[in-house]
Amino acid sequence: MKRHKQKGGEMEEVLLEQTAAAATTSFS
Repeated sequence: MKRHKQKGGEMEEVLLEQTAAAATTSFS
């Protein structure tokens, strides 16, 4: 499953990290 979701999974993880970082910056 990880191999199949590697491309999309990595993209989603990056987006989630960016979103979390943006949210944290906004709340700060």
